[in-house]
Amino acid sequence: MAFIAKARKCDLQELASELGKEIDGNLKIANLRKLILNSSEYGEEFVKDVLEGIVEKRQEKESLERQEKERQFELEKIRLQTSIETQSIMSENNEMNNKHNSSELQKILQKFDSKNDDISLYLVIFER
Repeated sequence: MAFIAKARKCDLQELASELGKEIDGNLKIANLRKLILNSSEYGEEFVKDVLEGIVEKRQEKESLERQEKERQFELEKIRLQTSIETQSIMSENNEMNNKHNSSELQKILQKFDSKNDDISLYLVIFER
């Protein structure tokens, strides 16, 4: 009977429903224990085995949920890392393109020498 005292409320509710008892969601733990102990199907070994099975199922379910949350967390972490890497690569490419474009423009354009050249001729050449 000590095993019932250590059980959680959700486990006791499941046990009571396994024993065929109608339960309300607002029953207290003490009332659930009394309901189980006063059940016509109550046999200490039987109830103990059923309760152990219920607890094992719940623990396994909680473990699977925890593992799934960890997987989701790791997946989101990987997504964020790849997103950051992609953004850094794109920004590096943009910087390289900007540097490359400015150097090409400097090669294409002739330098204007204000002492020897005419500005109007330089602008006409620049328009072409």
